[in-house]
Amino acid sequence: MKISGGNLFGLIKRFFKRVNAPYRLTVVNKETMEEALIIHLTKKSLYIFLSTILVILFILLTSLILFTPLRYYIPGGNINSVSRKQLIQLKKLSDSLEKINRVRETYILNLMEVANGNVSQLRDTVNLSEKEIVAALHNNLNKIDHAERYNYMKSLGKSTDSLIHNGVKDTIQKRTRFNKKN
Repeated sequence: MKISGGNLFGLIKRFFKRVNAPYRLTVVNKETMEEALIIHLTKKSLYIFLSTILVILFILLTSLILFTPLRYYIPGGNINSVSRKQLIQLKKLSDSLEKINRVRETYILNLMEVANGNVSQLRDTVNLSEKEIVAALHNNLNKIDHAERYNYMKSLGKSTDSLIHNGVKDTIQKRTRFNKKN
């Protein structure tokens, strides 16, 4: 079927005549054969009525999803929730807090053991000479920041050499007392 200018106009005219043609919808009671409901319709009014119902239904369902907790069950539609990046940060934070808690629990348990007198003394199996002790003390003191060491010594009013000498003397005395006990 070819559509020409005059033919197209005729098609549109016939379409609108059919759309505006009146129809009668009748609901009949089967037992009494009485007409219970009579509705006069056209195709256009039926189309408008069904379209309106669909639009209202769409608006109701959309508002139900948007303004109730149902929105949290839609994948990817969770606008107000915590982002994945924040969830990862929170997971890392909770892991670090758990680790800190474990360290503190261990510390408290060890402290309780010491308070109860249940201290296990591990014996040192390496006997160090005086030279090795002095070298270790010098090495430890060299690792301290020089500015901090200077400020610390200044507040004590002592020189660094006297501290090293006293530290070595003290360590040697403790070692000899320990060896005498064992």
